[in-house]
Amino acid sequence: MKPTHWLFLTGVIAVFAALVKIPFQDLFPGETEETGLLLKRLLNGILILVFGMGLIARLGLKKQNYLHILAVRNPKALLPVTLLFLGYLVLTRGSFQKAEVGIGFFLFILITVFIKTAAEEIIFRGVFQSWFIKRGYTPGQSILSASILFSLLHALNIFSHGDWATMVTQMIFAFFMGLLLGSVNMISGNILVCCMLHCMVNLPAAMKKFAIPEPAVAENILPSTVGEDILSILLFCLLYSPLIGFALYYFRHPKTRQG
Repeated sequence: MKPTHWLFLTGVIAVFAALVKIPFQDLFPGETEETGLLLKRLLNGILILVFGMGLIARLGLKKQNYLHILAVRNPKALLPVTLLFLGYLVLTRGSFQKAEVGIGFFLFILITVFIKTAAEEIIFRGVFQSWFIKRGYTPGQSILSASILFSLLHALNIFSHGDWATMVTQMIFAFFMGLLLGSVNMISGNILVCCMLHCMVNLPAAMKKFAIPEPAVAENILPSTVGEDILSILLFCLLYSPLIGFALYYFRHPKTRQG
C-alpha cells in the first residue's frame, strides 16, 4: 500500500476518534449524567455522519455505497444473520427488564444508538470498504482490510479501562463483527441493513448503563494472572463462536468475491 494511502486511512481514523471523544455532555450542566451521555452520543454521532457522508461525496464513493432505503438484494441470504442477531436480543433481554426508563426514554436511547452505529457503518463500511474497492482491491480484500481497521480502533479502549484482556476480546469481537457486517453490506446491497444489525448489538449494552443499580457487595478482588486472562479470552471466543462462524460463512459468500 502506498504511503499516501496509509496517510489517508490514519487521518480518517484520527478524525473519527477525535469526534467520538468531544465532551458534548459539558454543554448541558443542568442535565442528569444519563441524559448528558445520551446527548453526547447523539451529537458525536451526527458529526461523524456528516464527516462520513462528506468523504463519500468528496472521494466519489457513491457508486460503491448502497444507501437505498427499500432495495435489498438476496433477502433470503440475510435470514440466518437476522435470526442470529434477534437471538442475541432475546438472550440479553435482562438488560431491558432492569432498565429504569420509560417508553420515551427508551426510544431516545434507540435513536442515539442507531445514530452512533450508523456513523460507524458509514465510516468503516461506507468510506473505508468502498475506498479499498475503488482502489482496485477485491470485495473480500476490502472487507478484510476495513475489518482490521475497525478492530484496531477498539485498541484505544485500553485507555478507558486499562485491562488488556478486555481490550483483546473487544478487538476480536470488532474484527469478526466487521467481517460479518462488511459481507452483509456486499450481499444485501444496502448499508442500512448493516446499521440495523449493528444497532441490535449495541442496544443492550446501552440499556445496561441505565439499569437500576443493585446493592453494593464488598468483594476482595485479586489481580488476575496472565494465564487467567488468556483463559478468559479463549472462553470469550468459545462463547461468541456463533458470531465467528457466521462471519466466516458470510465472508465466503460468492458476493464478497464477485462484488
